Amino acid sequence: MVRDINPAKLRAMAARNAEASKKANTPQHGNRSQQSDRPQNNGRRDSYKDNFQTDESVKDLGGKFYNPYTFIPFPKRAPERHEPSLLTADENGSSEKRYTGVLNLSVKTVSPLLSMDVENKKPEGTHFKYRALTIGNDVIVPATSVRGSLRTLMTILNGGTLGYMDKNMWLCQGRDSSMNLVGKNGAKKTELAEVVEAGDSFHDGTIQRGETRMVSLGALNDLFRKNGKDLDECRPQSGHSVKYCYTNEQMSKLSAVYSNETPWKIKLSGKRIAHNLTEAKNADGGLAFPEVDQDLVKKLAAAAGISLSDDRGNPVSDELWVDSPTEMTSMKGICPDREHGRYFLKFNRNNDRFELNTYGQEAIFKKNNSAPEKVSAEKWGDYVGQNANGAHSNLFSGDLVWLELGEDRSVQSLQWARWGHGGNKSRRFRDLLPKSLVPDSMNGDNQVDAVTDLFGMVPDKDVKNGLSFAARIRCHNLVFENAAVNGLDKSIQLAPMGQPHPGCIAFYRKEDVLNGYKVYRNAKDDEKPWLYSVQGIFDDQGRDMDNAKFDKSQQVKTVDLLKVGQKGRMKISFRALNGAELSLLLTACRVDWKLGGGKPLGLGHCKVSVKSAIDENGEDIDLTAIDSLDGIAERVELYNKSQEPVKNMRYPRAVESSRNHSVSRSGLQWFMRHASPSKKGNRQVLPSIVDEDQQLRGYDYKNGKKKNDPLEPFNPRESGSRPHGPNTSPNADSRQQGRESRNKGWGR
Repeated sequence: MVRDINPAKLRAMAARNAEASKKANTPQHGNRSQQSDRPQNNGRRDSYKDNFQTDESVKDLGGKFYNPYTFIPFPKRAPERHEPSLLTADENGSSEKRYTGVLNLSVKTVSPLLSMDVENKKPEGTHFKYRALTIGNDVIVPATSVRGSLRTLMTILNGGTLGYMDKNMWLCQGRDSSMNLVGKNGAKKTELAEVVEAGDSFHDGTIQRGETRMVSLGALNDLFRKNGKDLDECRPQSGHSVKYCYTNEQMSKLSAVYSNETPWKIKLSGKRIAHNLTEAKNADGGLAFPEVDQDLVKKLAAAAGISLSDDRGNPVSDELWVDSPTEMTSMKGICPDREHGRYFLKFNRNNDRFELNTYGQEAIFKKNNSAPEKVSAEKWGDYVGQNANGAHSNLFSGDLVWLELGEDRSVQSLQWARWGHGGNKSRRFRDLLPKSLVPDSMNGDNQVDAVTDLFGMVPDKDVKNGLSFAARIRCHNLVFENAAVNGLDKSIQLAPMGQPHPGCIAFYRKEDVLNGYKVYRNAKDDEKPWLYSVQGIFDDQGRDMDNAKFDKSQQVKTVDLLKVGQKGRMKISFRALNGAELSLLLTACRVDWKLGGGKPLGLGHCKVSVKSAIDENGEDIDLTAIDSLDGIAERVELYNKSQEPVKNMRYPRAVESSRNHSVSRSGLQWFMRHASPSKKGNRQVLPSIVDEDQQLRGYDYKNGKKKNDPLEPFNPRESGSRPHGPNTSPNADSRQQGRESRNKGWGR
């Protein structure tokens, strides 16, 4: 079996790394890793002092919390692999003792357990209400669910190969692939194409090439306004089919359908992102644009009848559109037109001046008469893998897609935006996973580790002459008798759960090294992090959505939870297990389990005990005669440590208000401030399971204000709001829209 990592060595290594990190990240005078603003008595806002999130200074941020999951390290040595054992291994005449029989288990809930009847749901407001899964008056956890949890647990304890791996999975954090039409400044070349027939991981697809042009935002605004449409309302929305518009070459006509008069298809970006041009460089390394003349700004504003201050005398936060970045002669304070459609001025309170900004350009596309071009299934699969956490995770017939081009103009990748995925911060999951831990079903050598040998295998479709064999462990339903009568807490408003994001470098990996097997933590008894009242969300205006507004959210659900202290029973049938295999199974049945849904919220924590073991002849099996398994004691110790209940187990929650009182919300805000890979000096990483202090900081971090323990919920009602990016977390609506789009074939 696998010999494992010594926790004492891990602790010593962690201490050395922490000391090195502390020395390397000591802030130097003059650095500006991040700034925040705070209101002063005079109504103005000054820059906050520097906050560096090194091992030491991050402790001052307050709001300590435990992440809902941690990792058990991968084994240093490859797991032993061998030919699989057949279901009839006990009939081959070998002298090795084999065990066939049934384990009778008792399972007691330590935290509420979520076992939903997904087929029995009812609309409740904008989300759904789910009943517990029952048979008669018994609450059931299906055998398939128990089987999956047990296999994962045994893999972690044994340090074995993965049971499943998505070959097209990419680990992407942010957009890291820059492309433009001419490939200048080191960017890759790109052009638009129209999807004729969308492919996937298993099937090739086809695209239609054509001509791509970039147009100014002002020209588009002019076109849409003259046709009675709001340009921003026509931008792509997450989870919805893209409604394209068409125009002519002069951009004087607008249509919802293609025609000979309007052959140019408009590709709008999903969200306008401003770029400050104050420090933009030209090809020679000098400043590309002169400093904005503040006196000229006042003159142009006066000539246009624009006030540069609000009622309180503070500078306006509006966008002031100008006709030229270098020789300004006019200004507009409303939606830009063709003359004022690319550059605008915006007041920077830190520098106390108006500065030059741009939103960049949009694109239009006209297909040519060439034959549709085939794009391989691998590239379609890469698109899905790279955009799994994006607003447009699938492409459909009629969509416009950016092509990353090679030197010969061949298609290197498909991208939704010109600032795409798959660059220097992105990695294929299969390239980071140790080769020894690749699922046995994908190896093709018909060798298996101990856990696969117990649970059976069906070879991957790409494996030739792969061997299939049956499982020798079979889980039965977990039954809580009569629990549906008085053992349920009904109509519980469940806290929202974020979509897993394994691309996050700070949490899932250390650059090109994965952290290990993922395990979920447990919360202290009195905390109840699964409740919406404990971990709520903010509405579109940045206000706390209390329980009264719960029904207006699409990201939540109402459920029935099995109460704490409920006792259930289940059986595990096994056949032809040798002593080591039975020992591994018994070890897994003597540690805590996590069952059902909502594990990141602390749900499903169970205590398991073996009541009896009966062999095929109805006789008791003497479990005391089964030797403990060599080589896994340290892994069991690490797993047990990960299951110890902790205080303040939360999803990261943070809200920031900017200098103009606008609000940035959602859990992603915490990662943007604390865990962004682009901020090398101030990134918090997930502590190791062996670290003495495994807490993170800044749970309710607001405006740079340092909060003290205990957790203090942020009340955003005192702040304003601003539009935010699309929600990319899965919910009932987005999943239904995805199904409908696949059935209809958008744009066909």
